[in-house]
Amino acid sequence: MSGALPGSPGALAASMAVYAVTSDGWLARVGDRLEAELAAMIDAGVTAVQFRCRVLPEHDRARLAERVIACARERGALAVVNDDVDLALATGAHAVHLGPGDLPIDVARARVGDRLLIGASAGSAQAARAAVRAGADYLGVGAIHEARPSKPDASPPRGLRVLEEIRAQEETRLVPVVAIGGIDVGSAGACVLAGADGVAVIRALFDAPEPADAARALRRVVVDAQDRRPGARRG
Repeated sequence: MSGALPGSPGALAASMAVYAVTSDGWLARVGDRLEAELAAMIDAGVTAVQFRCRVLPEHDRARLAERVIACARERGALAVVNDDVDLALATGAHAVHLGPGDLPIDVARARVGDRLLIGASAGSAQAARAAVRAGADYLGVGAIHEARPSKPDASPPRGLRVLEEIRAQEETRLVPVVAIGGIDVGSAGACVLAGADGVAVIRALFDAPEPADAARALRRVVVDAQDRRPGARRG
């Protein structure tokens, strides 16, 4: 993952297993420990890291993005920038993630070509279809549970049904999907059983007393749920 983009939907889906979304609080307090803490989380089970920062000045934001993306790439995780296509290109990220209020997916695709993967937020089966038609490579689906304490712009909870609906329709049945929104180790497995390839988390990792231990536990739950899905291959 440190060099080329994932070469297939299957490889991209595998990178969704434990998708860490940085919190403003963690970025503000981590200081010189950023690389060490993030590397420990990746080594323990995090498969993707999204740089998301809303409160710091632009210069600090760009500097931190460079550090997060470089660390993620070096450790073999999918490296994603939230919202900002230019920052994703400048930092060498693998992907940019776009929400409903960001640059339209088709416009972003025209700008970046195949230099970036594009992830898109979707809160319904209809929105998922539209995102895939516009050029999204993967979907962030939610909010599954209540997420507004850590993401004030999150939608009201959608529940697991939205994952099932997206998997039931032909256009989005095989698109990589990461569930997001109030997910923790106790609810991650149900998201995977409902159709997600993995889970995106903020508080469950970055507010944990031992983030690496939290990453390890989340990865274990996700893998166990993947093994329990109908048709799963078992060793």
